[in-house]
Amino acid sequence: MDNLDDLLNKIKSNDEISIEEKQQIRTELRQRFLKLITRLQGKQCSFKTCENTNVEALFKVCDPNFETIIVENLKTPVMSYDNVKLRETIASSNNISTTLIGLGVMPGYGGHPQ
Repeated sequence: MDNLDDLLNKIKSNDEISIEEKQQIRTELRQRFLKLITRLQGKQCSFKTCENTNVEALFKVCDPNFETIIVENLKTPVMSYDNVKLRETIASSNNISTTLIGLGVMPGYGGHPQ
């Protein structure tokens, strides 16, 4: 099995590779992504908001582009929230830490003072 960089370089390169090989590489990358998402579920994660505030929460699920992440037990310096949707994220390449452009609290889930 190739490492991630090798797979990405193959698919991005201008070298002639067959459609079947590209499909195989994309399948491998997709399987790795799905395994990662499965392993992240229920893990404690750290996030940094656009206001440079650190928050922590349990990862539940995300969309394929990491543009929306659903977390639970979000703890901010002032409040904690049962369930929260984090939007407009830019995922860091080396860890779970994420820069957040906005925080959206899911309807029906109020915050609790810390």
